[in-house]
Amino acid sequence: MNASTSRPTGVCRIGPAVLLISATGLAYEVLLTRIFAIAQWHHFAYMIVSIAMLGFGAGGAMASLGGARVAQRADVWFRRSTFALPLALVGSYALSQRIPFETFLVATQPVQVAYLLALYLVLAVPFVLISVAIVLGFQLLPDHVGRLYFHSMVGSGIGAAGVVGLLYALDPSILVSALVVPTAAAHVITSPKGNGRGLRVGIYA
Repeated sequence: MNASTSRPTGVCRIGPAVLLISATGLAYEVLLTRIFAIAQWHHFAYMIVSIAMLGFGAGGAMASLGGARVAQRADVWFRRSTFALPLALVGSYALSQRIPFETFLVATQPVQVAYLLALYLVLAVPFVLISVAIVLGFQLLPDHVGRLYFHSMVGSGIGAAGVVGLLYALDPSILVSALVVPTAAAHVITSPKGNGRGLRVGIYA
């Protein structure tokens, strides 16, 4: 079955899902930057950008290196990545809070370098899944790259701007957990067991 016509992978499904995933990615990045600015001072907050780039690059490379084996089941891997993403967001953040990294001890305790590396790896996991999902979305609909890119850019803008406003009212850690909602919605939209029509209408309304 052609990927562009298969039941779970039409533009009306993948587009909204990519929008939600992109919004989540930028919102998560902004939230981590804010959290690190509070916990580790602003000098280490900027490393979140490099963590995001690491995850995006790794995820894109994984999806691309999978070659024909991944491309033939891109719809399945897309849904798997959207299923794992909500779990990764919550689990990654919770695990990062248990890593005893202290900025002021880096110069005197070499083990802090290992803790910093652990933070990089743990926090990069959601970005890897976000990248995999978006790359697979483009693989599923190669004839609609422009539309998917539009969804991705709009989602990124909504995520970045929206979370900045919410930070005035809610704690960043609460907002991290709240990101489960759009990512779970992205999975439901592309699920072959339900049409997700109500969610898609809500997104475009």
